Amino acid sequence: MSKKSYIFVMILIGISLLSLNFSYAAASDDDDDGIDDDFEDLNKRDISIEIETSQIQIESSLRSGDRIDEIQLKVIMDSEGLSIEVSYESEIASTELELEFGIIFRKLVEFVDIDSNSIYDPVIDDTIQEFNLTDFLPVKYTQINITDNTVLHYFVINTTNGVFTAHIYFSEEFHIVNGTLITPVQSKIDIEITNFSYINISSQLALYTSLESENDYEEEEETEDEIREYATNEKGLISEMNNFTGIFTWKNNATIDGISKEVLMSDLDVDDYDGDEQKVYLVYPRGTHIYHDPKVGIAGIFKIKSIIDNPLFLFILIAILSSLSISIGYTVIHYKERIFSGHYKELDTNKIIDGTFSNVKYDSKRLDALLDNKRLLFQLKELSADNISNIEDIKATALSEDFFKVINTFDWEEDDLIDFIREMIALTPEERDAVFKEMINKSEQQKKSRLDDTKRLYT
Repeated sequence: MSKKSYIFVMILIGISLLSLNFSYAAASDDDDDGIDDDFEDLNKRDISIEIETSQIQIESSLRSGDRIDEIQLKVIMDSEGLSIEVSYESEIASTELELEFGIIFRKLVEFVDIDSNSIYDPVIDDTIQEFNLTDFLPVKYTQINITDNTVLHYFVINTTNGVFTAHIYFSEEFHIVNGTLITPVQSKIDIEITNFSYINISSQLALYTSLESENDYEEEEETEDEIREYATNEKGLISEMNNFTGIFTWKNNATIDGISKEVLMSDLDVDDYDGDEQKVYLVYPRGTHIYHDPKVGIAGIFKIKSIIDNPLFLFILIAILSSLSISIGYTVIHYKERIFSGHYKELDTNKIIDGTFSNVKYDSKRLDALLDNKRLLFQLKELSADNISNIEDIKATALSEDFFKVINTFDWEEDDLIDFIREMIALTPEERDAVFKEMINKSEQQKKSRLDDTKRLYT
């Protein structure tokens, strides 16, 4: 059987087994929240609450399993504003990793939009007044039973004059609140602004928000909840650390006096209060009653069952990865022969296929160390058939030993070789094909040019 035919057969086997495996366990959703009940049970969390005069301490730990998986949420009300500090600690491959980030709602700013772009820019726009969020009433706390063994924790934080209110929800399981699905790894923070005393008849409001993290925040084109179809029409910022991602997201629209209107965000900029941090303004259309619902949390940490629970799926995964490895090995050999034949020594592909090629500098173990794949390996270990759709969340490229044998025949500088490996495995198959096609075309054009030059010399 030819190599291409073998690849095709292996892929067909993988697809067939995957199709069979979809019926391995029927999904159920008894509470009608759109989340499979088994997946929901696996990600339920135990939450403990400690409320003091000016702060709330919330600790959340995974209910099932014995590995470290802890979220801490600290809400602080003081002279800086309303702060939400989030930390996450997890154990992956016997290594404890952490993530820390936070946001501070500092003040409301009334402004006139001089450049008519609907975004607040302190340098250009006319600042009418600033309302600092510093004086707060005691926290109101309510426990709402979701099921016999899970609770929705609800906090209400008001400024003393009642203009600004934060409704904070933290759930022990997936739960829908006011039409929004809350996951157990995030907190919903509904912002309510009531009867703000405007001075100018044509002004609007901006909410100054400080962003705290060791690493810079970046805009997220598509939020995790949108990708998982838990939400639509969202915008957000992310901060990454130790392969974990902290999220600060919000709906693109707020309810302004009963009407849904767009919320805009200013560009990220240096924070006025701490030059090492960032700031952003959430800009609301003018209104007597403004209601908006941001969220903070951790992305990509949902737990899925071990593949050991389903040997069939383990076989499927191995079959698919094997077919990918063979496919990549063939592609690299073909790529090398077409592109590098004029620049590198000839390659005896029979020796590679027979496994007799020696002096391999880069193998799969070194690649794993190079790219720090601990989290990937942990995710694969946790993968199960009950949540087959979650395989889409794992972005991986399988590389055969042939791949390393081939690239070691190239005359690379070491840094160039590492960059080449990183770039190749970061691409999708479609992107790789496009790169190959472009390079092949360039190579053929160069060969044609050299041939034309040779003809001119001898005619």
